[in-house]
Amino acid sequence: MMESSRIWSGTLPATLPVVSLNIFCDAERLSACAADKLLPQLSQWQQRQQPCVMESLFPEVRTLAYIAANGGKPAAADWLAARVVVFQLEHLVLGGAELALMDAVNRALRVIAQRLGLELASLQSFAIGAAGGCAIAATARSPRQAKLASPVAQSLQLRQAMAAHLARLQAVLS
Repeated sequence: MMESSRIWSGTLPATLPVVSLNIFCDAERLSACAADKLLPQLSQWQQRQQPCVMESLFPEVRTLAYIAANGGKPAAADWLAARVVVFQLEHLVLGGAELALMDAVNRALRVIAQRLGLELASLQSFAIGAAGGCAIAATARSPRQAKLASPVAQSLQLRQAMAAHLARLQAVLS
């Protein structure tokens, strides 16, 4: 059920944000399907112009998804909320059908904030594209990066660029 106060449903900004990151959702997807089905999809996402990172190289995503799920099996909104926190996402590129998740994502962000004692802003997003099921496109506060040939190298470079933020997350998760 949708909440009545949709923080994310305000007016669109004058200029839409430029996608700065494609996140391949392999940690979430590997819990539901075989790796051999993901590899061709990873290759397709890697062909895009923007950097593509693998969430499996950011174990904080899995930890936060389980925190958002209150110890149960994380739902799609829990995974999205965890990615918002780890990758410091500001906007997600969502298809119209996925927009209904935004209220649940913001509820999951509140759970994470409360459980970890963090201040987390609600996510604002809008449907500006057709997103693929195995990856999400987003804008993030992390520094823009040049695209590397390998999503593993791209992920490791982003981890290094986000070292201070990830260290703060690890401190509250410990």
